[in-house]
Amino acid sequence: MTAKQAKALSALLNNPTQERAAAAAGIGISTLKRYLADPDFQAEYQKAMSKLIEGAATQAKQSLSPALSCLREIVNDGKKSDMARIQAARSLLEYGLRLTEVYDLSQRIDRLEELADGGNQ
Repeated sequence: MTAKQAKALSALLNNPTQERAAAAAGIGISTLKRYLADPDFQAEYQKAMSKLIEGAATQAKQSLSPALSCLREIVNDGKKSDMARIQAARSLLEYGLRLTEVYDLSQRIDRLEELADGGNQ
């Protein structure tokens, strides 16, 4: 990867649009699109995006427990308004159900993959 491509890759990760990324990298949008059409550049971009998403997911996971604790405190605090307590309870229920669904699906996928692997051996 050239220095300009590396700069373009960084700009893609740090800007909301391709146009702004191209400007930040000091290249034209057509050059950026040409880079994106290159399989080697695309592979590096996908690798960088995966790392970025993995980091964000890790931060989100680390925030779950404190956020849920905060919501539980609001639900249990009789001094909070009824509306605040209802909103906190609704959030706890909503996120709890989502987490349960995702966890259950993850477990099912793991079991299916184990079955598929067992059938291929």
